[in-house]
Amino acid sequence: MQKIGAHVSAAGGVSNAPLNAQKEACEVFQFFLNPPQTYKFTPISEEQIAAFKKNCKELGYTETYVHASYLINLCSPKNSTRYGSMSLLRKGLEEASKLGIQGMMFHTGSATGCPDKPTAIKTAIESINKILDGYTGSTKLLIENAAGSGNTVGVSFAEVGTLLKGIKNKKQVGVCLDTQHSFASGYDWRTPIGTNAALKEFDKEIGLKNLTVIQANDSKVDCGANKDRHEHIHLGKMGTTAFKNLLHHPKLANTAFVLETEPEGRAQDMAWLKKFRNKK
Repeated sequence: MQKIGAHVSAAGGVSNAPLNAQKEACEVFQFFLNPPQTYKFTPISEEQIAAFKKNCKELGYTETYVHASYLINLCSPKNSTRYGSMSLLRKGLEEASKLGIQGMMFHTGSATGCPDKPTAIKTAIESINKILDGYTGSTKLLIENAAGSGNTVGVSFAEVGTLLKGIKNKKQVGVCLDTQHSFASGYDWRTPIGTNAALKEFDKEIGLKNLTVIQANDSKVDCGANKDRHEHIHLGKMGTTAFKNLLHHPKLANTAFVLETEPEGRAQDMAWLKKFRNKK
């Protein structure tokens, strides 16, 4: 049975993340190690690491994730941006490993300024290989699919698959599937036929064995609109049927679903997902 949770606040210290997750009745959770709008990275204190682990153990959390900075761009032709992104992801992986985190998802970046998208993808692959060079931690680096606005990389499952295939250290990478991003990039989860087709393509291009976690978000925009706009589960263009299809699909029976919707109204999202999961 899938675990269901949400992205929670770690304000005041990472040890507060599991406490906040419990308040929201999460079975799994995701959070930020550092503020997501900066390249600055502050190491986690030994006291906070110990407190985080203690709280997770006492509350029964065995599966946790962190989301990297929104400023990451591994495709940038600007060295300060690309190398800054690489440094930030490596530091994040090292710190997340100390906390016992399962995975850290990130947005690959934009091809803007690159000669073309294939060049941007090649640059991103080189960046990821440098990030993982010599890395021996336990936290996996998770490629998150993009919605497709602008010149973002990793939009189609084929693009994500190309990134994955070029990575040397495959044991330390995985994929995070964002339902809203995929819907916005043209994958229609609203029918069983659409869901089966999307997962068949995912398996062909990426491999379902590489799917680590699902970010469960409805969409403010229509299928194929190529915009990153999350909405509460029962209010968006995807609708509740899409999440029934996903939660009941046998290929996703053991994959965690993590909400990234706004805190206000998220309790209802959690209730919807648990209801769909429990009612076959």
